[in-house]
Amino acid sequence: MKKFVLMVALLFAVLAAPAQPAKIILFRHAEKIEEDKNAGLSLKGQERSAALVPFLTQNPDFLGTGSPAVLFATRVSKKRMDNHTHETLEPLAARLGLKINSPYSNSDCKVLANYVLTDPSCRGKTIVICWTHTHIPEVIAALGVTPAPKAWSKDVFDRIVVISFREGKSLMENFPQRLLYGDSPN
Repeated sequence: MKKFVLMVALLFAVLAAPAQPAKIILFRHAEKIEEDKNAGLSLKGQERSAALVPFLTQNPDFLGTGSPAVLFATRVSKKRMDNHTHETLEPLAARLGLKINSPYSNSDCKVLANYVLTDPSCRGKTIVICWTHTHIPEVIAALGVTPAPKAWSKDVFDRIVVISFREGKSLMENFPQRLLYGDSPN
């Protein structure tokens, strides 16, 4: 009987453990056409979107935990026609043969983070999240990074945040993409 109770307790402990991903890669959607908020990505944004594919699939800094396995973008609003986060991820999704998950709106940061941190489908995998700049700090904070990061500038499209986990802590690194002419060198 003691063995049975011990096995049941162990099973519950395993099931209750967080389904922590190996790594989370988070970035803002690529550049958009400024004159028309409902338009798609600008030419530079399309170039960035294409350049992200080798950056995220051939860069040793990101391959340590394997290629991206789950992709998230914001849900497209019924009020707006823009689809910037999806357009940014489409080339990567096509290259990897993955679908883009988009069940959450821009402001559903805590719900997204809870799913990524607890759902077994994310356990041990590299997760990519493409979001809008106004809510990226909230997503990062909801993923457990402390202190919460500053606001993401509306003019910054060339950064990438990598969140990893060590000893129960969420650790954040902020990298320059260095993909296109004019990107930040550091």
